[in-house]
Amino acid sequence: MHAASTTKAFTAAAALILVDRKQLALDTNLTQLLPQDVIKNIPFVEDIKVHHLLQHTSGLYSPNNNQKYLARYIGPERNEKPFWTASEIVAFAASPENPPEAEPGTSSYYGDINYVLLSMIVSYVSGEPYKQFVQREIFDRLGLANSYFLSDQPQQYRAHGYTVDSELLRNFGLDPALKADASGFIDTTQAQEQSDGAAGIITTVVDLARFAQALTQGDLISDSNRAMVLSVAEQARLSEAGEAVGILRGYQFPYGLVVAAEGDGPGINIVWVMQMGSKRIVAAAINQFGGWNESEYLLNTLVPAVFNTAIE
Repeated sequence: MHAASTTKAFTAAAALILVDRKQLALDTNLTQLLPQDVIKNIPFVEDIKVHHLLQHTSGLYSPNNNQKYLARYIGPERNEKPFWTASEIVAFAASPENPPEAEPGTSSYYGDINYVLLSMIVSYVSGEPYKQFVQREIFDRLGLANSYFLSDQPQQYRAHGYTVDSELLRNFGLDPALKADASGFIDTTQAQEQSDGAAGIITTVVDLARFAQALTQGDLISDSNRAMVLSVAEQARLSEAGEAVGILRGYQFPYGLVVAAEGDGPGINIVWVMQMGSKRIVAAAINQFGGWNESEYLLNTLVPAVFNTAIE
């Protein structure tokens, strides 16, 4: 399945591995980590630190829902240049037409741009390509034999993803080649995002659950960094809304306090959830998008149903 934004947890783990090795510090500024030609137009660049990217508090504009950005995935442009490179995403997000959401550290604005920049930092700090680092330090180390990057193997078999046809989608500028079948679904498998550090992994729910356990309970990262990753759960417990955004998301649900990584996009809804009290983990995916609130179904129906069973 396309991992969508659950990819971000892998990128966070890669960065925190470098922090544990003293090759990277959370309070290091972007100007000390990335070349000037990459960051020169980024607003507030001198104030953005690694922890801002991890926690989605950089304030940078993120193109996730920008029509021009998405056109390469689902619009006619997808056949001309089907995916954005990391440097292109950074340049687009830092362009004058896309002003920042806020100053760094003042509020949380979830966005791919933070993790695109983090993937570039992992590469520059480690001295090797981001995907190579993740392959060795996470996929190989944890035995995730069925996880890989879509941009490396775009034609390799994966579950097809289906998006419900709608007037909104067609008004957006859908590629005419993406046609709905008789049941009203469009096969959007080839329109899935390929941004390596933010939404570019293909995986299985078995591999995803194994990674989640290693991140939240194993020795993939240090105890101190793991506590930081899980601290979002306490923030959710204390918030009026019962949720919080950090490296992961935290929720206070009737079935308990949880941390989760979620992803969605053309043809996919995917999530892994750890229940804080029991440490149980559920990973689940639906290869459908736009039919109903599939993500809410996973979090509020399927996941609690599993947690309420006697299965470990």
